[in-house]
Amino acid sequence: SECVCLEGLRQPVEIIRDHWGVPHIYAQNDEDLLFAQGFVHAQDRLFQMDSFRRVGAGRISELVGPSGLAADRFARYFGWKKAAEIQVANVDDQARDLLTAYREGVNAFLEQGKLPVEFTLLAYTPEPWQFVDTAVVGAVLAWGLSVNWETELVRALLLDALGPEKAFDLSSLYDGDYQTIVPDDQVGQRLAGALLNSY
Repeated sequence: SECVCLEGLRQPVEIIRDHWGVPHIYAQNDEDLLFAQGFVHAQDRLFQMDSFRRVGAGRISELVGPSGLAADRFARYFGWKKAAEIQVANVDDQARDLLTAYREGVNAFLEQGKLPVEFTLLAYTPEPWQFVDTAVVGAVLAWGLSVNWETELVRALLLDALGPEKAFDLSSLYDGDYQTIVPDDQVGQRLAGALLNSY
């Protein structure tokens, strides 16, 4: 067991890592909980966090050179950083306090100077975590979780064209034990029409 003294906590916080390395945080108030969450996120995932904020801000080419320009243009075209700035500008005081505590936890880890090896290999030091960075990472994650809409549309169209049994036979992930809800007739055409008419 290791005791670490960090500035920024209001009361003592206990972080226990189980035998899988998963942190369990015990705090007496929400701000300390989010501070500790930021600290352990940085302990475990600082390079990933920094990479995601760079991707979201359109700044990945600063690390990888010209090969990152297409990704930077993509992020800037969609305006992920601008959307994140608008989002954090409109949070209420409670959310602002929690996001601030999280930011301070990340930066408390950065101040210790124990950076993951990726930073040494790439010969750079990450910038302090900013309030908006958390929202930028959220935008990148949201995009990553939303890109299967085309697959879902194809599945819906297959249901319309082939019926449930044949459509499910074409799905490599389908297992006969899965619980399914068979949609009514023509759901794929309605979904496709709604999506295509929104562009």
